[in-house]
Amino acid sequence: MPAYKLSYFPIKGIAEAHFFPVIFVSRLLFVLAGEEFEDDQVPFDQWTVVKPTCPFLQLPLLTVDGRPIPQSFAIARYLASEFGFGGQTAFEAAWVDALADQWKDYFVEIKPYLGVANGFLKTGDVDQLRKEVGEPVRDKHFALLEKAAQDNGANGFFVGRSLTWVDLLVADHISVFEQHVPGFFDDFPAVRRIQKTVQAEPRLKQYLEQRSETYF
Repeated sequence: MPAYKLSYFPIKGIAEAHFFPVIFVSRLLFVLAGEEFEDDQVPFDQWTVVKPTCPFLQLPLLTVDGRPIPQSFAIARYLASEFGFGGQTAFEAAWVDALADQWKDYFVEIKPYLGVANGFLKTGDVDQLRKEVGEPVRDKHFALLEKAAQDNGANGFFVGRSLTWVDLLVADHISVFEQHVPGFFDDFPAVRRIQKTVQAEPRLKQYLEQRSETYF
């Protein structure tokens, strides 16, 4: 069995968690697969020592039997592939990756509103940013995610008939986001059904219910 170590900066609370969503997907994949891993939270005052050891001079970093894998999406894709949550066929895997990349485009565009809505950023009018950034970005990208979910039969999964890491990515983002902006994604029922599927998964249910304000 490989030895896994997941390294990242400490996340203080839900506001900061918004900005590191794929870290939580990787953690959920470990929980879902029942795989043990070393939870390596690197203190900020030790970063100057750790930084030169990282291939791209940044975190997160997954180490597998001493070999590093950088970049959060690469880490999630690797773990999903290893644990069987990356799609059942090459075609499904391509669609999982495509949807995750589409979500990444959404995440980049919604950050100006997200940071103010969750209190992480202190500048900007939250109502104006919701109207000018949040809602247009949500409608643009989640319409595409909703269509993909509908095209898959609105069966509680984005791709195929079983959980994949893009289900975890989108579902966890919605759950965290709506702690600050309740009902923000109510107009996307097929995506909402995926969120409910993730929340009801027995291997994740207890972990998600017990997850604290600090997420750890």
